Amino acid sequence: MNSHNASAFVWGGDAVYGDRLVVKDGKPTRVTATESRLKSLYSQILEENPYYPLPTAYHFGTIDDHDYGKNNGDKNFPLKAQSASAFIDFIDTSNEHLNVVEDVAKQRAKAGEGVYGVKVFAYPLNSPPVAYNEDANGYPSSVPSSNNTVAIFYLDCRSNKDPWPKGFDFSLEKGIGLDMLGEKQWTWFEENLRKSNARVNIVMNGLQVLSQSRVPNGNLAEDWEKFPQSKTRLLNSVMNSGVKAPILLTGDVHMSQLLRVTCTAQSSVRTLYELTTSGITHSWSTFFSPQPEHREFWFYPYMCFLSSTFMHLSHIVMPWNEVNVDEKTGQKDYSIELNYAKFDFAEIEKGRVLAEVMTPDGVAISKTFQLNDIDPVVGEGGEYDCQPYRGSVSNLHLIVGYFFTVGFLLVFALGPVLSVIGGGLYVLWRVVAKVTKMVRREGKDKIE
Repeated sequence: MNSHNASAFVWGGDAVYGDRLVVKDGKPTRVTATESRLKSLYSQILEENPYYPLPTAYHFGTIDDHDYGKNNGDKNFPLKAQSASAFIDFIDTSNEHLNVVEDVAKQRAKAGEGVYGVKVFAYPLNSPPVAYNEDANGYPSSVPSSNNTVAIFYLDCRSNKDPWPKGFDFSLEKGIGLDMLGEKQWTWFEENLRKSNARVNIVMNGLQVLSQSRVPNGNLAEDWEKFPQSKTRLLNSVMNSGVKAPILLTGDVHMSQLLRVTCTAQSSVRTLYELTTSGITHSWSTFFSPQPEHREFWFYPYMCFLSSTFMHLSHIVMPWNEVNVDEKTGQKDYSIELNYAKFDFAEIEKGRVLAEVMTPDGVAISKTFQLNDIDPVVGEGGEYDCQPYRGSVSNLHLIVGYFFTVGFLLVFALGPVLSVIGGGLYVLWRVVAKVTKMVRREGKDKIE
């Protein structure tokens, strides 16, 4: 990571896991974070990880649920201002080598309004990149209009998110009317997006936006699909703002994916991409628990097999038609290995941007965005309908997908447990049968 000489390092959420899973009274229980625990975890990153902070990079970003302090956390979390403040202090310490000044986004975050904002980077030819902070009016007015600027909008999908209803029934209808960002953040985002004169506009938040057909319960798996009005508003805000070359950037799911949809409004047809990168320390290939003590369990290798095989199977049988297929290899663009994403803007003035997902084995996903292909369409307008580029999902395909994935879990997750129980019962039955036979034989001998 250090070898890239990066101009920016962007956190997309879950920088630390403030909440944790513990066993209380024999039951697994999630304990929410405290302010002191969050600060301690951030200190560990700064002190113990040799890759961080990157010596040349400007550090910024947003939070997701675990560095917010609560799994699947929402606007009702009482420590949201404290967790945001701890994150901002961590970012400030990471930027000490740059003498970064206080900006509007930091003040807003420390007030508990949310960790969101915009950073703009200019990449002059043969010169170091220049970073512009948000000013009092939002999008930095001092940014020159040119073909070498990149705006990164980072949104907070926790501090103002409506809570998903309690329970584990599988119905997406419960998400109707729920809001992801809160009206104040929406207004800020929509106004400042329209101000952007950048050649590339990256919109980042913690949760996947374009994913479809995931588990239909917001307490088990989160994404924007479960908040349909918010998803529609986000996509139309991006598509109707007039910004050039929008690209979505997300995390959360312990793997990397390149997602792609076709968006249609009246006579306008556009392509929108989303790059998901997650995570640096654990993924589906390593069993996705962030707690090191879980890797000491004797059955940890089996859990790694179970989680990795399950996710590979899901990409085969589930109707995830939004997952991009590489035109050269014919393979789906995803990886379950530890990963991070790298954007290369060296050829931005030529209308090209390279995005790569890096794993311990090298490049897992590589996409060169031709900016003209994802730019706004002249005369566009109206509400966009965005569908997976490989076709909409059929109910039959979805049912078959769930049949195989749930069946796999039942066989390979519960199978060993049932085998042990069954084996134990069989041994017990044999022992009881043998003892009973001996007792009967002794009784018969006495009678004779």
